Formats: sequence, structure tokens, C-alpha cells
Amino acid sequence: MDEEYVREEALAWLCKHYKDFRFEIPLMIFHGKGMMLSEYIRRHIPNLAMIPRYESLHIEPDLIGLMVMSDSVLVWIIGECKYGSLTYKDLTQGKNYCDVARPYEGYLFYTGKPSAPAQANIEKGNDMFQGVNRLGKPVKKRLRRYRLVHNRFNSDNRSAR
Repeated sequence: MDEEYVREEALAWLCKHYKDFRFEIPLMIFHGKGMMLSEYIRRHIPNLAMIPRYESLHIEPDLIGLMVMSDSVLVWIIGECKYGSLTYKDLTQGKNYCDVARPYEGYLFYTGKPSAPAQANIEKGNDMFQGVNRLGKPVKKRLRRYRLVHNRFNSDNRSAR
């Protein structure tokens, strides 16, 4: 097992979780595309005015999707995948990607346990980011954390209070 495997499993999990939703940009593994998300959007999406924060998306998350909430509201799904323990650096990277994209949901998928510094920061609320709700309005959100154990993702969000 490696990080590529975690990305593939996380994408399958997201596709199952969001199977009843419509997407302008389908859920995909973005890792390895060789470009920032803003560049990808400019190359592949004709109507940039509809894309939230497209000019600011100088990030390369592992997983992306642009979900249609209504005719006038599109929202990001952003995921970051890590093989091994969830470190403070991993937590910060996932949070920073979400701070930039302001997604409807931000995910961290990983295989090991959170390190002590990561866990301490989660308990302090340092996994919170500025996201959006179903209407595209700003709200504070927490990174959703899922740990891959025996080929199954288990929610690891219970320690966030």
C-alpha cells in the first residue's frame, strides 16, 4: 500500500458518498496533473465566471470535484491523502488548501494515527477553515478526517469538539 492506493480508495469513497449529486468538474484524482487548479480550470472550463475563486486556486490537492448545488451555486470538494501517520504538516497542508478553495467539504484521508502534535492541534480547533454552505455562503468548517483501516475508511472526527 502507498499514497497512490490511498488516493484511489479515497476517490472511490467520495464517488460513492456523492453519487446522487451532479458535478461540473467530476470528482477526480488531481495529483500528478502537473498544474495548479487555477490553470486546469482555465484550460478546461469555458465559463469561468461560475467557478468559485478560480483566479486564486494556486493549489494542487490530491482530489477535487466541483459540485452543482443549484443553477447559480457551484461548490468545491477538496481532498488530501497521506500514507502513514497524519502529521501536523499534513493537517496544515489540508487546512491551507481548504482556506484557499473555500470548499463545501474538505477531507483528509490517511492510513496511520494522528501524531501527537496533529492531535493536539485538532483538539484546539486548528483544523477549521473558511468554507461554504449549500447556498455558497461563508461558514466555518472542520476538515473531515478518514483513516483507512483494513481497506475501509473510518471516520476519525470524534476527537474534534
